[in-house]
This record gives sequence, C-alpha cells and structure tokens, in this order.
Amino acid sequence: EMILMAFERGDLSEVRAFLDAPVAEAFQSVIDQRAAKGQTVEAQYLGTRETALHGADFDSATGAAEISVRFVAELVAATRDAEGKVIEGDSKKPRKQRDIWTFSRRMGQNDPNWQLVATG
Repeated sequence: EMILMAFERGDLSEVRAFLDAPVAEAFQSVIDQRAAKGQTVEAQYLGTRETALHGADFDSATGAAEISVRFVAELVAATRDAEGKVIEGDSKKPRKQRDIWTFSRRMGQNDPNWQLVATG
C-alpha cells in the first residue's frame, strides 16, 4: 500500500529504501512524465482484497531470496490534466488493481526489509 500510494502521489522519498534502483528509476520516470504534462493523480486506497504467493526462489550460492506476490487491491484513482479534467480513471468509482510484485532480500543480513525488484 505505501509503495503504491507514494507512486500515485508522485513522491517516492518515503519508500525509496524499499525499491531496487531500476524500479525506483522506472517509477520516477512515470512521475516525471506526469509532472511535465501538468498531470496530477488523486488516489484513495480502499484495501487489499487478495494476496497470494505467486512464486519463490532461493539462490543458496548468493543467499538471495525472491518472492513474487499477487495482489488484488481496490482503490479510487483519477488522473487529471493541467486544467483539472479527468483523463484517466474515475474520481468516484472504485476499481480493482491486479499486480504481481517481486521482492528480493539477501538472507542472513541485519536488514529485515525486502526490496521491490519487479512489477507486472
């Protein structure tokens, strides 16, 4: 939730530590493109409806673990142009967002946090 909403708000500063560099760059690129066009996003997270393990992998040579999780979330989101006109989404109607996110972490390290390494 916190990563998705930071992306929608256009400010990754609070979640950057949870993003692998290529994911952070891709998210920031979209945020920058919206800003260059004068677009803003209004979003409200309504909740996670489903969470399921999609896959898991462990590399014993490097100690790196990856898990892929399928999320179904519900949110209200609308993108507005510079004039305030809704150009994508609906500011009143909830929609389901289905994603598979892959998280990675080197096991045995003191940092217990996983990083988002892929979305799809």
